[in-house]
Amino acid sequence: MRDHQPQLVQSFLEKAQKKSILQYIYQRSTILNEVRLLAYKVIPESLHPWYNIANIHQNTLILNAANANYLMCLHYEKINLLKTLQKKILPSLKFIHIKIDPAITIEATKTTQDHHD
Repeated sequence: MRDHQPQLVQSFLEKAQKKSILQYIYQRSTILNEVRLLAYKVIPESLHPWYNIANIHQNTLILNAANANYLMCLHYEKINLLKTLQKKILPSLKFIHIKIDPAITIEATKTTQDHHD
Protein backbone atom coordinates (compact mmCIF):
# COMPACT_ATOMS: atom_id res chain seq x y z
CA MET A 1 0.00 0.00 0.00
CA ARG A 2 1.28 3.42 -0.91
CA ASP A 3 2.11 5.83 1.90
CA HIS A 4 0.10 9.02 1.41
CA GLN A 5 2.07 11.08 3.93
CA PRO A 6 3.84 14.10 2.41
CA GLN A 7 7.41 12.98 2.01
CA LEU A 8 8.94 16.42 2.43
CA VAL A 9 7.34 16.94 5.85
CA GLN A 10 8.19 13.40 6.91
CA SER A 11 11.78 13.87 5.79
CA PHE A 12 11.92 17.21 7.60
CA LEU A 13 10.70 15.67 10.85
CA GLU A 14 13.12 12.75 10.60
CA LYS A 15 16.02 15.15 10.20
CA ALA A 16 14.69 17.35 12.97
CA GLN A 17 14.71 14.41 15.38
CA LYS A 18 18.48 14.18 15.01
CA LYS A 19 18.93 17.85 15.80
CA SER A 20 16.64 20.57 16.98
CA ILE A 21 14.08 21.93 14.56
CA LEU A 22 15.32 25.47 15.02
CA GLN A 23 18.89 24.42 14.27
CA TYR A 24 17.74 22.69 11.07
CA ILE A 25 15.72 25.75 9.97
CA TYR A 26 18.68 28.01 10.75
CA GLN A 27 21.04 25.87 8.65
CA ARG A 28 18.62 25.79 5.70
CA SER A 29 18.05 29.54 5.81
CA THR A 30 21.80 30.17 6.05
CA ILE A 31 22.46 28.03 2.98
CA LEU A 32 19.66 29.74 1.03
CA ASN A 33 21.05 33.15 1.99
CA GLU A 34 24.57 32.16 0.87
CA VAL A 35 23.12 30.93 -2.43
CA ARG A 36 21.23 34.22 -2.84
CA LEU A 37 24.36 36.30 -2.22
CA LEU A 38 26.46 34.27 -4.64
CA ALA A 39 23.70 34.34 -7.27
CA TYR A 40 23.67 38.15 -7.02
CA LYS A 41 27.36 38.13 -7.94
CA VAL A 42 26.92 35.74 -10.88
CA ILE A 43 23.62 36.90 -12.38
CA PRO A 44 23.61 40.35 -14.06
CA GLU A 45 22.33 43.18 -11.89
CA SER A 46 19.59 44.04 -14.39
CA LEU A 47 17.89 40.72 -13.54
CA HIS A 48 18.06 41.04 -9.74
CA PRO A 49 14.56 42.45 -9.17
CA TRP A 50 13.02 39.89 -11.52
CA TYR A 51 13.89 36.60 -9.81
CA ASN A 52 14.26 35.05 -6.38
CA ILE A 53 15.77 31.95 -4.82
CA ALA A 54 12.81 29.77 -3.84
CA ASN A 55 14.27 26.57 -2.41
CA ILE A 56 16.78 23.77 -2.66
CA HIS A 57 15.18 20.35 -2.89
CA GLN A 58 16.75 17.00 -3.83
CA ASN A 59 19.96 18.54 -5.22
CA THR A 60 17.94 21.03 -7.29
CA LEU A 61 17.96 24.79 -6.85
CA ILE A 62 14.55 26.29 -7.57
CA LEU A 63 14.43 29.85 -8.88
CA ASN A 64 11.30 31.90 -9.52
CA ALA A 65 11.23 34.34 -12.43
CA ALA A 66 8.76 37.18 -12.89
CA ASN A 67 7.71 36.13 -16.41
CA ALA A 68 8.77 34.13 -19.46
CA ASN A 69 11.15 36.84 -20.68
CA TYR A 70 13.15 36.77 -17.45
CA LEU A 71 12.92 32.99 -17.34
CA MET A 72 14.75 32.88 -20.68
CA CYS A 73 17.36 35.38 -19.48
CA LEU A 74 17.97 33.23 -16.40
CA HIS A 75 18.32 30.13 -18.59
CA TYR A 76 21.32 31.79 -20.23
CA GLU A 77 22.90 32.24 -16.79
CA LYS A 78 21.99 28.79 -15.49
CA ILE A 79 25.15 26.85 -16.39
CA ASN A 80 27.48 29.51 -14.98
CA LEU A 81 25.43 29.76 -11.79
CA LEU A 82 25.32 25.98 -11.36
CA LYS A 83 29.09 25.61 -11.78
CA THR A 84 29.81 28.49 -9.39
CA LEU A 85 27.46 27.15 -6.72
CA GLN A 86 28.91 23.65 -7.04
CA LYS A 87 32.44 24.99 -6.71
CA LYS A 88 31.88 27.38 -3.79
CA ILE A 89 28.88 26.25 -1.71
CA LEU A 90 26.96 23.15 -2.82
CA PRO A 91 29.03 20.43 -4.50
CA SER A 92 25.99 18.11 -4.45
CA LEU A 93 23.84 20.52 -6.50
CA LYS A 94 22.86 18.86 -9.81
CA PHE A 95 20.14 21.00 -11.40
CA ILE A 96 18.59 24.44 -11.48
CA HIS A 97 14.86 24.59 -12.14
CA ILE A 98 13.26 27.93 -13.04
CA LYS A 99 9.54 28.57 -12.61
CA ILE A 100 7.39 31.61 -13.30
CA ASP A 101 5.92 33.49 -10.33
CA PRO A 102 3.96 36.59 -11.44
CA ALA A 103 3.98 37.95 -7.87
CA ILE A 104 7.63 38.88 -8.39
CA THR A 105 6.53 41.42 -11.01
CA ILE A 106 4.50 43.32 -8.42
CA GLU A 107 7.38 43.44 -5.94
CA ALA A 108 9.95 44.30 -8.62
CA THR A 109 7.77 47.11 -9.93
CA LYS A 110 7.52 48.60 -6.43
CA THR A 111 11.28 48.29 -5.96
CA THR A 112 12.17 49.91 -9.28
CA GLN A 113 9.66 52.74 -8.71
CA ASP A 114 11.19 53.43 -5.28
CA HIS A 115 14.63 53.74 -6.87
CA HIS A 116 13.35 56.23 -9.45
CA ASP A 117 11.51 58.45 -6.93
